[in-house]
Amino acid sequence: MPPKEPVRKRDLVLKKLRQIVRTRAGNAEVANNEYFEFFKEVPITHATVRRLLLRYTRKYPIWRNIEGYEDLFKRHGLPILTNLITEKMFSSNEKRIRFLDVGAGEGNLKDDLMTMFGDRRISYYGIDMIEHRNPDKSVKVNHFDLMYDSLPNNSFDFIVAGLSIPYVTDKFKALENMINSLRVNGTVAITGFGALRIDGDLRTVLSPLYDEFQPKNKLENAKWLIDKLKESNPFLEIQITENGGVLIKKVKEGKAKMPFKFNGATLRLGSLKASLDSNAALDVIVSNYSYTGQ
Repeated sequence: MPPKEPVRKRDLVLKKLRQIVRTRAGNAEVANNEYFEFFKEVPITHATVRRLLLRYTRKYPIWRNIEGYEDLFKRHGLPILTNLITEKMFSSNEKRIRFLDVGAGEGNLKDDLMTMFGDRRISYYGIDMIEHRNPDKSVKVNHFDLMYDSLPNNSFDFIVAGLSIPYVTDKFKALENMINSLRVNGTVAITGFGALRIDGDLRTVLSPLYDEFQPKNKLENAKWLIDKLKESNPFLEIQITENGGVLIKKVKEGKAKMPFKFNGATLRLGSLKASLDSNAALDVIVSNYSYTGQ
């Protein structure tokens, strides 16, 4: 009798997702389709997202160095990260800028930044909602969840979020948290904001990783989103590229206010059709909102 093959964590996650479809979609045929060719959304909570991410990151350790970030910035139409940091150093009145890495993984970016700029010019802080174990004791990444934990106000000159915001169910809450933690003239750079549905319509320009889920008239939708955010937050300069990159600068003092009411999140199962071996596995968590106009 041949030995049993070990159960892969990826298979456990797929089994869980099929169970969700069976229970909530009531379609066993879809649930048994390994490739999820049928596009279907099911409700999902932030706690469930964290559990799925924990399983994923344990099997596939995340290494994020400067080359990885530069590639992300390029794919999402953003300026080169090291150029943005250099410009921030020259424009800042501070001798040392405070840099926050959101979704830092094991904090591998720190070593590259220290090599390039030195600890006299930049202070690195890393946060992640999943705890990672880095054998390098000099790198500390704090276990921190933008949904539930508050960043200190007026604390950072530059914040980078590389493919981390799509994993947050209430994306505007995370954005508000980051903006309020910026110092005046501070910048937030986001590679891919993920999927937002506002009053039933997709309103973000998504990453090029998710071509099958792009909104119609994506640049018009991005302009609409920028206009609504600036109406409520006139102290911000906002740019959204056609590939989904987001740059936000806090040009003067102000407290961020999001003009949207969160109505829960859904998981778009169709984009899991290939497998969970892709890093885009959970990037189609759709955050649903209604526009309040406030």
